[in-house]
Amino acid sequence: MKKLAVIHPFLFTLASVLFSYTMFAVDIAPWEVLRPLFIFIFLLLLLVYPAYKITKDWFWAGFLLSAFVFGFYFTDKVLYITLAALLPGFLYLSLKTRKIDRQRVTMLFVLTSGILVLVPSIKILSILLGIPQPYLQNAVLNESLASAVELSPTEDSPDIYYIVLDGYPRSDILEELFLYDNQYFVDALQERGFVVPKASRANYPRTYLSLPSTLNMNYINAMIPVSDFSPYTWAQFAPLISDSRVQQSLERIGYETVSMQSSYAVSDNRNVDRYYQLNAINPTRFEKIILRDTAFSLLKIPLDDFVYFLSYENHYRLIFFVLDSLKDVAHATGSQFIYAHIVSPHPPFVFDNQGNYIKNDAPFFMFDGNDFSGTQEEYRVGYVEQITYLNQKIIDTIDDILATSETPPIILIQADHGSGMLTDFESVEGTCLQERFSPFAAYYLPGVDDSLIPEDITPVNLFRLVFSEYFDADLSLLENHYYYNGYYEISLERIEAACGVHLFEPNNDDLASGLSPNLPPKNADPAQVWERTADGMKMVYVPTGEFIMGSDDGENNERPAHPVYLDAYWIDQTEVTNAMYLACVDAGNCPPPPDRTYLDDPAYAQHPAVYLAWDAAQNYCEQLGGRLPSEAEWEKAARGVDARMYPWGNEEVDCQKANFGRCVDDTTPVGSYEAGRSPYGLYDMAGNVWEWTADWYSVHYYETSPYENPTGAESGMFHT
Repeated sequence: MKKLAVIHPFLFTLASVLFSYTMFAVDIAPWEVLRPLFIFIFLLLLLVYPAYKITKDWFWAGFLLSAFVFGFYFTDKVLYITLAALLPGFLYLSLKTRKIDRQRVTMLFVLTSGILVLVPSIKILSILLGIPQPYLQNAVLNESLASAVELSPTEDSPDIYYIVLDGYPRSDILEELFLYDNQYFVDALQERGFVVPKASRANYPRTYLSLPSTLNMNYINAMIPVSDFSPYTWAQFAPLISDSRVQQSLERIGYETVSMQSSYAVSDNRNVDRYYQLNAINPTRFEKIILRDTAFSLLKIPLDDFVYFLSYENHYRLIFFVLDSLKDVAHATGSQFIYAHIVSPHPPFVFDNQGNYIKNDAPFFMFDGNDFSGTQEEYRVGYVEQITYLNQKIIDTIDDILATSETPPIILIQADHGSGMLTDFESVEGTCLQERFSPFAAYYLPGVDDSLIPEDITPVNLFRLVFSEYFDADLSLLENHYYYNGYYEISLERIEAACGVHLFEPNNDDLASGLSPNLPPKNADPAQVWERTADGMKMVYVPTGEFIMGSDDGENNERPAHPVYLDAYWIDQTEVTNAMYLACVDAGNCPPPPDRTYLDDPAYAQHPAVYLAWDAAQNYCEQLGGRLPSEAEWEKAARGVDARMYPWGNEEVDCQKANFGRCVDDTTPVGSYEAGRSPYGLYDMAGNVWEWTADWYSVHYYETSPYENPTGAESGMFHT
């Protein structure tokens, strides 16, 4: 009986791991439980002797160890199940006897823990028996049933980048459903030589179906007959990614395979020559879940720099780590196949349109569609914020790859499917198929005639096209088919049918693009004024370089005069007018000022918007994909590079150059003072109304301001 007293902690440990696994059995292979189970049992063994020394009694030592298991190894759900299983026994024993019967209590714990081991074991066994043996065997060996394609290598075989942007829809879908103008991103890619098909479609609406189909150049039902299908993605679909037909074919002709860490278990391919991971230790998917859902989550703070924990902050870091790693890969020699699945702009929404992390301490999940926890409006706003900055990072990454590659590379930017704002995973009828089946695609295929790329290309044909054009593979394009799951085919007419909903209807057509970036394209002529489409604002270019900021003759907070270097930027030529701001208010994107006298008076439509707090000014900029200028950017735009006193020079101010003092006794229309323009052509940089900048105010900031791109004090009581 003494030995039985310490058996139940180990059985409870086994039960905790097995129950946790059954909750995620669709995505996770059962052998992933072995390492955490071994660690749990090893830790428990280390505690047996100390528990006995503390209690000096094997009965109480067993209880102490089980209490440890309940507190540290159990997830909330498993703990509830265990307590519910123990309760009837406790009630029975408490009614039968008033004193503790050690033998019966021990037997109750052993019996309960044994049953809790048996129940998930039966379920796991049924899962394994339900998977056809060839697929189970291949999953164990990490081999797929797909066979390589015969390819003819070239002397300088190009690097091939396969970059999957998860849940990124076509531009027309973004405009229709998200009120977002993505043309600037399309233009930027096309300027760099990319082809962007206008009618690209997805073959499948789920990642675990789309990626295996793409990487094996075939439909799921052609690789896994419906009679063999099981719902356990780790068994049948993971090997189709980790040992895909594409990867096998390229390895045979000498390609080195490279993969980046993915947040999604099935798409995370570690079966490559080089694997890039964010942290020194990248646990398996199951281990990450254990670290997230048990008391071991307390280790996150001390170990976060070394171990990848499931968290929104780490997901944020991983996205940008992958993009930076794609730049590094281009420096390597030899031919490479680089695969990167970036779970963005797909939820969760972890950064804004400036790339700032959106803090979220809740348990980490990547829910999409009807599983998304917020409203449709929250989805839209979060999605647009995220895609705006992601676009900028993608362009930066592409530029680095193209600049570094000795041989022009093949770059395939392919969304696995469209966004999920109007997706119901449980109902085809409840899903906007047009949104989900309209993925973004952009291909850089040097030397390939654009006319060979179908406008309605689908992912299943992507590598068929690449292998045929570059490696003389005998592969024809397959007929396009569309499946809601692996086997339920839907027609193109059904996909193209309107969704029958109009979610957001701004009151002003000019701001119908909502959070559209409306930023000058990369090829915008710096010598010309560029007009923003959303509000009609004209923007001017301020080039890279140094200027003198501050003044030795001014107030204390203006001293000392000091050189500052700024990168190039575009800035609004005038103050935002009442008409512009009113349109944003009417569209529901901007808060009205506390006093609307000027805002609502048509006579003041072209006058600057007033009575706006800093938050309101910053919000207006963000609605257009921009930001407030730093104080340094504002001052350079106002004074130029010759250290002049005023925007127009060193002549004293008068009523011909600026609206100040008693000149008008009111605001004046923006752009009224030609004689007062700055060296870069900006109006009203002196006079008319005060203007906000992004910086926190500090009276002594100029004394310690950095030379390059200063952004103001780290904190303060108010902004400048």
